[in-house]
Amino acid sequence: MSAGKLLAAVYCVGVLAAQAWVIWPTTRSRAYYWPFIDYPMYSWSFDQGERISHARLMLLPCDPTGSPAEMTFQDAHLTRHEFQDRVLRAAGARNASAEAARRARISLATLAHEHGPVRICRMEVWMQFFRIGANGLELPGSEWTPSLGWGVSEGVVADSGAAPVPPKP
Repeated sequence: MSAGKLLAAVYCVGVLAAQAWVIWPTTRSRAYYWPFIDYPMYSWSFDQGERISHARLMLLPCDPTGSPAEMTFQDAHLTRHEFQDRVLRAAGARNASAEAARRARISLATLAHEHGPVRICRMEVWMQFFRIGANGLELPGSEWTPSLGWGVSEGVVADSGAAPVPPKP
């Protein structure tokens, strides 16, 4: 075998080995390895009739005259996925246990205390739902509605758990 063929074979084996290493199931984020596996044909899909939820984390200041402010993933210094996962977990979605939801609420309260613009006394998760129709995502989705809230004091969850937000009169 010539040196050129040997070099080409080593290169091909190297590329295949790198792809095998990337797609091996682990806990690391796959988005970092985009050229290998992050293609739409590999993404998770939804079926017609399914509902998709989107969550916002709203911070309510202690000052009664202040208005609620949204905390984003940039404010929390997290990736979009990490932040959405924590917010949904805090809301009890994603099949989170009560303990996992409590830990997520504590984590979000700590982040809001460290990076929030004002002192807050309450956090709420607001939800919006979309439905998959015959031609894809049906827009517009539902209105943003507060679904769960909990008290916060100096970055610590003040109450023992979260409670549904009562509807506004």
